[in-house]
Amino acid sequence: MIYLFLPLQEIALARIKMQKPKAMWEKISDLLNEQEEDLSGQMTNELTVNMEDIQFAYDSQNHIFENMNIHVKSGESIAIVGKTGSGKSTLYKLLAKFYPTEKGQFTIGDTNAAELSTGSLRKRMAYINRNTYIFNGTVQDNIALNGTCPSEMIEKALAIACLNDEFTPRSVVGSEGKAISDGQRVRLAIARAVIKQPDIFLIDEALTALDPSTEKKILKNLKETFPKATVMIITHRDTILEAMDRVFVLHDKRFSDGMSVQELHENEAFKTLFSYSERGR
Repeated sequence: MIYLFLPLQEIALARIKMQKPKAMWEKISDLLNEQEEDLSGQMTNELTVNMEDIQFAYDSQNHIFENMNIHVKSGESIAIVGKTGSGKSTLYKLLAKFYPTEKGQFTIGDTNAAELSTGSLRKRMAYINRNTYIFNGTVQDNIALNGTCPSEMIEKALAIACLNDEFTPRSVVGSEGKAISDGQRVRLAIARAVIKQPDIFLIDEALTALDPSTEKKILKNLKETFPKATVMIITHRDTILEAMDRVFVLHDKRFSDGMSVQELHENEAFKTLFSYSERGR
């Protein structure tokens, strides 16, 4: 019986092995058949963001935003707060034009966002989150990406990201960043964004991987190095809010008007949004 079982087992295993490349090819085919995104359009120097009466849903039924309004002046530092799953990261996706809005008015400067060059707009933005991919190689490889950035710029970026005491441009970070901590991974992502010299920083809860002191220092460095840049930070703790110009609270599919930190703390409805144990005071 064993002589019959072993060949049958090998056939079954061979069938499984054959299915794997088939599934991989189907995914590749789906990717190749995707319609190429149109990145062309108008240019604008003014990056004031204005969204009025925005409605958006991923599946056309469960709306993330309904009659949502937000206005961010060029050069402002703002915080975005709200419950988990309320749509904070979705705002960033709309700003970068990864999805079109269903209705409402979305302008950047005086230009309808739909008419703007998507490619040019994204080049002027830097998105930073906690899941930044780290390549096997040196710090310089991971920050410059294209390998053409001089060491002096890498060192400056490391200083802005508060990494200059821990890494040099030649430091090796290991495959997928396994040799570094989560906080170092986030700061490498910040250094990578700094090299891009963007006009808008979109920071998606990344700074929560850092202690409050380092968090504040990095924000201070960004504002001093890029005084005309807009800095938007999604956060669940209030340690950084005092350094922001305004705070927007996402609640019930809409943003509140931009509030000062004092106004926010006096609002009983939103006090539970913050982890007061993490204030670092």
